[in-house]
Amino acid sequence: MTETVPTVPLDGGPGMPLLGFGTWLMNGSECYEAVRTALDAGYRHLDTAALYRNEAEVGRALRDSGVDRDEVFVTTKLPPADDVARRRHARQPLPLRSPALTLTR
Repeated sequence: MTETVPTVPLDGGPGMPLLGFGTWLMNGSECYEAVRTALDAGYRHLDTAALYRNEAEVGRALRDSGVDRDEVFVTTKLPPADDVARRRHARQPLPLRSPALTLTR
């Protein structure tokens, strides 16, 4: 992976890397190891979702990687039935099994 990945600017925060590592259909140790490898390779954008049921592995891999959390952009998707109030407030912890991931707008 190249040293510099193009980003798109976001209001009030760092740019989001345009190249991300997707985790759809990955679970357990496969997901954990794949995310660790992606971070080691230089990825700084991880994509997950509550529906994928791998947010805990993504968060644990990020935590264990030694990469500063502020350097990684994590996208996740909430199912429509999730608490609407939680979606309205930025930077509140998601109801995950991993404290490494938080909801941001």
